[in-house]
Amino acid sequence: MNSTPADLAKLAMALLGSGPRRLLRPDAAKTLLAPLLACPGAYFANETGPPWEFHAQRGYRVARKDGYAATFSLVPPLQLGLVLLLAGPQPSGSDLVARAYDALLPALERALREADRRPVPPPSARPFAGCFTCANRTFCEVRAGPAGELRLRLRLRLRQFGPRAEALVPPAFRTLALRHLRGRVFQLHVARAFPCALPLGDAWLSLEAQHGQLVRFYPLDRRGLSPGFDVPGLDTYRVLRLLRKPVFQTQGPGLWPEPPASPSREPR
Repeated sequence: MNSTPADLAKLAMALLGSGPRRLLRPDAAKTLLAPLLACPGAYFANETGPPWEFHAQRGYRVARKDGYAATFSLVPPLQLGLVLLLAGPQPSGSDLVARAYDALLPALERALREADRRPVPPPSARPFAGCFTCANRTFCEVRAGPAGELRLRLRLRLRQFGPRAEALVPPAFRTLALRHLRGRVFQLHVARAFPCALPLGDAWLSLEAQHGQLVRFYPLDRRGLSPGFDVPGLDTYRVLRLLRKPVFQTQGPGLWPEPPASPSREPR
């Protein structure tokens, strides 16, 4: 195929959905840019999914299609594409695309973080602060930060990923900020860089997908507290308030809440 960098850049914009006209539905684009097979360590790519070879770099999955003297690559979560056309063969022992992404990815992450506004606190944190659970699988605590902004701290209870599921998420990234938009609506805000997908065995836990999602708290009850919230963009509903803060154990097949210990009584 004969082409130019400008033509391939337009193709990248069409596949990423960032052009003036949308070529593919979001679900179709996601399917097209998803890997199908994991490759053994001796293979040059980590995963494949025709027509792409997928490489892991700086926590991102880079979709690439290499030719004799050309490379077409995409990083869908960042809406980033790179086209490289050479006048001769690829230099041996040096991956020009990987070197380019080593410079581009940190710079883009830094620019995105600096462009984000600081979380806006609500008029009062009391109606929304507390401990919540989603179907007794995932637990979170919402509390006010130093400037009155709300922070949501996650506790994972994922039996299928084993006892190390929570340990795989660094503590600095288990807490998300809640930016107040209006009324009972907040927006999840990841204040620091994190890989777009966290590998957990054969599955991937997407953390970047949480950034920017809307959190809708329920109307306040007679005590002036919201009984729960929904996160429609993550297909998460009925995250309900707990009457007391759960106690977790970190051993065993998963992260399960322990019943509160009853106070001991000494014999008289």
